[in-house]
Amino acid sequence: MCSIWCLLFHDELWTNKLFNTDCLSRTTLAVSCGYMIYDLITMIWYTGGVPLLTYIVHHLVVIIGDILILKHNFGMFYVHYKLLTELSTPLVNLRWFILRVGYSPKHPAFSLTTVALCVCFVTVRLIGSIPYWFWLHQSVTSLTDPDQIKTCEIYRPVFYVLSILLDCLNVAWSSILVDRAMRSLKDLKVHYRSKQQNGEIVTEHVHS
Repeated sequence: MCSIWCLLFHDELWTNKLFNTDCLSRTTLAVSCGYMIYDLITMIWYTGGVPLLTYIVHHLVVIIGDILILKHNFGMFYVHYKLLTELSTPLVNLRWFILRVGYSPKHPAFSLTTVALCVCFVTVRLIGSIPYWFWLHQSVTSLTDPDQIKTCEIYRPVFYVLSILLDCLNVAWSSILVDRAMRSLKDLKVHYRSKQQNGEIVTEHVHS
């Protein structure tokens, strides 16, 4: 929410997307970094296998990026833009909660949540990366201050690598989610067909 606020109401972040910053932006990023460190430490107790490895890579990329940005005030706008990708996280948690309360993965509530998660995930993490790279290229090529150009030349490669790693992870996760969403759509179709057939049977019994 703080990232949304910063992007909507902190015009200075838009004026110079690479170097402008403010107190709320830095505080939000520090809190986000702290949470990522906590989550990185605790996830080994509830995750394993390949998912754990991908989460570790994701969290390390985010933590390294956050620390560099906080230390050098480079790319504050872009890290807040990337934090918008977490808009899909509540739906991830909702899927987990639906299973925890005892519903089947084929239950309509779970299926609908999966489809919504897929749409949200692809929108904010894949489609949203298009303006990200456009703005980033525009910001890098439009710098005129010699000191900023020098700083950009130093940290741009790291910034690019971290961003590409995140995008690669998001592409991989999106492909998994799309597959699950397609299965969920089939489950929904089966559920509503069954419900419709049951309704027709009840109607026939009433008329008879």
